[in-house]
Amino acid sequence: MVLTTLLAASAMGSPALVQTKITAASLFKNGYAVVVREAPFTGGEVLIEDPPLATLGTLWVTANGNVKLSSVVATTTVTETTTDLNSLDALITANVGKRLTVLAMLPGKSEPESLVSTVRAATGSLLVLDMEDGSRLALQKASVVRILSTSGDMIYQAKGETRKRVLRVRGTGTGNVVVLSLERGLTWAPGYHVDITNETELTVTSKATVINDLGKIEGIDLKLITGFPHVRFINILDPLTSGMQLDQFLNSMMQTGAAVADAAPMAQNSVFAGGRPGTFGEGAFTPFDPSQLEGMQLEDLFFYTLPNVTLDKGERGYYVQFQEKAKYEHVYTLDLPETGWWQNANEAFSTPDQTKYEVWHTLEFLNPSAFPLTTAAATTFKNGQIIGQDMLSYTAPKSKAVLRITKALDIQPDVVEQELDRQIAAIPRTSYTRAYDLVTAKGTIQVANYKSETVKVKVMKMLVGEVTAASHDGAITKNRVGLRSVNPNSEIRWTLDLKAGEKVDLTYDFKVYVPTP
Repeated sequence: MVLTTLLAASAMGSPALVQTKITAASLFKNGYAVVVREAPFTGGEVLIEDPPLATLGTLWVTANGNVKLSSVVATTTVTETTTDLNSLDALITANVGKRLTVLAMLPGKSEPESLVSTVRAATGSLLVLDMEDGSRLALQKASVVRILSTSGDMIYQAKGETRKRVLRVRGTGTGNVVVLSLERGLTWAPGYHVDITNETELTVTSKATVINDLGKIEGIDLKLITGFPHVRFINILDPLTSGMQLDQFLNSMMQTGAAVADAAPMAQNSVFAGGRPGTFGEGAFTPFDPSQLEGMQLEDLFFYTLPNVTLDKGERGYYVQFQEKAKYEHVYTLDLPETGWWQNANEAFSTPDQTKYEVWHTLEFLNPSAFPLTTAAATTFKNGQIIGQDMLSYTAPKSKAVLRITKALDIQPDVVEQELDRQIAAIPRTSYTRAYDLVTAKGTIQVANYKSETVKVKVMKMLVGEVTAASHDGAITKNRVGLRSVNPNSEIRWTLDLKAGEKVDLTYDFKVYVPTP
């Protein structure tokens, strides 16, 4: 239909007004997508309706077939429009000079009276009628019940003009004008279903929810992008199609030109919902027949392919991408940050606040797919029930994924740090620096297992100072020291199997310079 209109308009010598069709799209997770649109072209000149509001520098126009473009100009076009009148007042006003039968309630009358007349004037709230006997009657418009035209020439529509922005494209040849742009309104939200009903092998199912507030998508392959794209001018519209005045564009460049707006990883809130046992367990996604997903790596971004998608503007689509199995293990993790006690010279060496420390029940498994697992909400299921949810971070193929399930209340930590010795002014005061005491200290981390089974526990302790010893084969890492720092940053990691009812004391010795009071 569009091509027929285009050919007819070209034959008459006037430019055709055509719309583009979305033929490809690559979706980021931050609300933006790289969109390709096409419009038919048979030489001469066409006006492309509704050019995209693209991010600065991302709007590109080209063509396929044997089309050679000579110019692309953003301009406005005026289109005549016809709309129905939506009130009796507007209808009366539009029919001034017309012969009508007016049915109106006149003063002192109990029934409406039919007045055959010509409408002389309809200004404000008054209606003036020229009657058939030569008299002239004025009445309130509000008294009119209805009007009738026996000749059928009553005006019931109003004509107007609509101005819209278009791209005026000129050239030769036959094919399609192709417009590429990065624009807001089309995105995707990933999610993972992790089933651990099987004691040794989990099943991870990936889904994608496509959100389309941009335009009609019909039977095309979508590319779903994972990674961290860098788009510096994402908050500035391209001047070709934005309609901004010169000063507006320059002001937006000055205000945000130096800002870096990266597409951040998707953050998603989910509602917990229960279900009958087995409803979301093994085989829950059989109706979708999830097959091996196609994809490709382009530099630091990965593109999943979602085939044959059809969505109207305003619709949302739910798609199961792939399903894989992987060996996994339960791990209980305790991360202990630096307490920062040493920053206050007048504060005594203190025992850490136990309420800050939490043990998390986590799953560890290797990404079994040939694709990266993108950052997304991951919900863990067992026997069809939700048992926890957290954010699964980006995980490359065959690398380790760590997913929190919930806090482990049956694995309880206790942390104590004690000062053993203090060498006053071990670093003496100078005219440029203050004095520092050298404190020798000992820390003890007790981990108790109140579960009825042996569990694997991983403990990580960060501290300021130099670690000189760690029990239970603790792995010590000393990070580099800043130019003005007197202490290194250290890290200790332990991995151990803790039997049911067992308590273990993990100890570490360290030295730290603290300001002399």
